[in-house]
Amino acid sequence: MKLKPKPKAKGKNKGQFKPGVSPNPNGRPKGIVNNLLGVEVKDAFRSALVVLLTQPFEAAKQSFGRNPTGAQRVALAWVETAMSGDSKALASLSERILGKVPQPLVGGDEGDEPIRFTLDIGQSRSGE
Repeated sequence: MKLKPKPKAKGKNKGQFKPGVSPNPNGRPKGIVNNLLGVEVKDAFRSALVVLLTQPFEAAKQSFGRNPTGAQRVALAWVETAMSGDSKALASLSERILGKVPQPLVGGDEGDEPIRFTLDIGQSRSGE
């Protein structure tokens, strides 16, 4: 069976929809994917990391079973990469667990004083 090539769109609008006409005028409800799927994925990923980092490594891998979830596979790959000596994977894993290390604002040269900010809010509204 031979497939026919699709005809090429001509003119300014090369998409499948007419200009000014939306195929879904109401759109996707805000946050629907982030709120439902995102929370579930974050929880699954977080719990996989907890298992991998709090139990002996081989036992943790075996606890995922023969068919681990996507979150478990990603967490496992990330931890294995960090354990193999990849400094970027180790740094990102540390930041995920411990948070980023705050860096002070300083000038460009050695011996520069830290940058100081002053906020003058003036008088209060009540006239005190």
